[in-house]
Amino acid sequence: MKEFEWHIKTILETKITEGKKALIVEGKTDELIFTQLLKKVDPQWETKWVLAEVGGKRNVVDILTAQPTWLGIVDRDEWDNAQLSQRQQQLPNLLVLPRFCIENYVVVPSELWHCLPHKQRAKLPDEREAAILSIATPITENLERWVQFGALWAIINPLWDELRLLGFNRDLLDPELVVDEQGFRA
Repeated sequence: MKEFEWHIKTILETKITEGKKALIVEGKTDELIFTQLLKKVDPQWETKWVLAEVGGKRNVVDILTAQPTWLGIVDRDEWDNAQLSQRQQQLPNLLVLPRFCIENYVVVPSELWHCLPHKQRAKLPDEREAAILSIATPITENLERWVQFGALWAIINPLWDELRLLGFNRDLLDPELVVDEQGFRA
């Protein structure tokens, strides 16, 4: 049984009850974030939907192909406009985030500011701009390293699916492997 088939079987047997619809996402972080978002939109959403993470974008696509009544949300990642359009024509039940990944929504300090509960805002400077700067500093202090990692990801990731099919493992994606310019160039 393929991994995506195992996910379908598990969701059907353990999560979906009569009348509920399925929403699938790539990973655990996505599941946590969408759970919180859905609670804010509709505190009773779980009476109508099940939310399940399925271990990656490829599994989401494969599952939606096999289960056309389910909905799925994936990160845009490296998909260009042509790839995005093609995927959405093939799978109208696939929703693609407009940013590279969902985590990108929590690295724009002015957007992050709006998401903070009042209790957390109280810990920041009173002036809004100073508060945003205090949020931005820890995000941007390693900016060069993240740009290097992003450049490396943009080069390697288009080959990634093929590498995994050949047996390479996820350890190659560890951001700690590239900690300085010399490591990046290597």
